[in-house]
Amino acid sequence: MNKRQQALEQIKQIAADNKLSLADISNVLGGEVKPHTASMIDASEMLAYIGGILIFAGIGVYTTMFWQDLSSIFRIVLTFGSGLSCYCVALGLSKNKNYDKVTQALYLISAILQPTGLYVFLNETFQATNDYHLATLFVFGIMFVQQLVTFWEKRINLVLFFTLFFGYGFVATLFDYLDFNSNTVSVVLGTSLFLLIYSFTKATYKPGIGFWYFVSTVSFLGGFYGWVYKTPFEVLFLGLCCLAIYVSTLVKSKAVLFVSTMGLIAYIGRYTMLHFVNSVGWPISLIILGAAFIFFSGFALKIKKKYM
Repeated sequence: MNKRQQALEQIKQIAADNKLSLADISNVLGGEVKPHTASMIDASEMLAYIGGILIFAGIGVYTTMFWQDLSSIFRIVLTFGSGLSCYCVALGLSKNKNYDKVTQALYLISAILQPTGLYVFLNETFQATNDYHLATLFVFGIMFVQQLVTFWEKRINLVLFFTLFFGYGFVATLFDYLDFNSNTVSVVLGTSLFLLIYSFTKATYKPGIGFWYFVSTVSFLGGFYGWVYKTPFEVLFLGLCCLAIYVSTLVKSKAVLFVSTMGLIAYIGRYTMLHFVNSVGWPISLIILGAAFIFFSGFALKIKKKYM
């Protein structure tokens, strides 16, 4: 038991011996006991997101029913215009902290409808163009700049998440358009994204860190495996997965631990099936493989309990 836990146990014992209430302790510490409002907060969150879902569903149903009968201008207004309207309303409501949940729901809807509307605009305006690279660069570039400026001004986690999403998509599409090696791009983007997300772990703003750790680890390991696939250096992937498991303990990320463990198990499974499937020892290999799965799953569970 560490010193902090010992101190808390002593405070608990003193409070019990002297019949002290939480209010008494809070007053001494200079705090204020607030009424329990968890149910009200949960209800407001639920209503805000249900409202956002209904708005999005209504636009989607209307668009599906009458899309063929709509003019090009109305199609653009219905998609991009609706998203831009939600974005503008969210900007206005973000000045009042009481509307945080509603604001986030509107930002979410706008981040879906606006890029959809931009794609519709390109499709209606440049129907002869089939280059999805240029279209994606146009859409993701605009959305990245908008979300970055919005986050810089409002400092909202959800907006930061979409800033990373559109930024990552823009850079990945640009490298693909320039015909860079896909494995090299995956390794570079995975490493860069991982380091960027790690820098957020000690900051106030945490834009879905677990999700981005998952994406960056998959990108990095996938790109590296593409490098060494069917080469004499393929076994290095095994060591890299083990290294990633160690890194997961340093950054305290379950996502990194999960991806690296799955990569390790998948490689062992592939190697076993590739080299032993036609041999007499194939059933034994299956047993060994199953034991390895159990071992690594237990190993991952121990790491999770100890470091996360």
